[in-house]
Amino acid sequence: MQKHKIEGFVGDVQQIPFGEGGFQWVSARHMLYHVLNIPIALGEMKRVLSSNGNVIITTNSQRSLSGIRELRNRMLLSFGYQETSLQEAFIHTFCIENANEILRAAFSSVREVVYENALLFHNSEPIAAYVGTMFNMLDIPNDEKLHAEMRMWLKVEAERMIRSHGGTWRDPKNTAVYICR
Repeated sequence: MQKHKIEGFVGDVQQIPFGEGGFQWVSARHMLYHVLNIPIALGEMKRVLSSNGNVIITTNSQRSLSGIRELRNRMLLSFGYQETSLQEAFIHTFCIENANEILRAAFSSVREVVYENALLFHNSEPIAAYVGTMFNMLDIPNDEKLHAEMRMWLKVEAERMIRSHGGTWRDPKNTAVYICR
């Protein structure tokens, strides 16, 4: 059995600090939608690949987690804020719906595998915690009392949703894996 040494590196994908052709694999997992210039990032990944190397990229569908998105927007309206689509700022830049087109502009071979999946919730705590991580991106004042009230609202409403779904809330979350050369 052959053992492989795997090392990780955290840095700016738009300026990878390694020479040309030095890697068999480059991984970009659920991060390209955060990159300012995706074509430059893909060019950098391609540059550091060996001639028979591969890039593995993962992303979600822009339609993923529609239930949580709806719950978040109901919370915002309940507290006097406007609905928002955080996905407009992030996910739309690189998602299942546009990944093939973006990747084929950079790589001669792109293989896509889409996994139809879902997050399953049996209690409200993970839902409230997840939406709570978005408060700073939602133009909600940095007010601990307000945040606590919003988390409590989320817990109560999420519990109601879980009960209405027979004890398990299933929120679709499709993910794709791309192998590029």
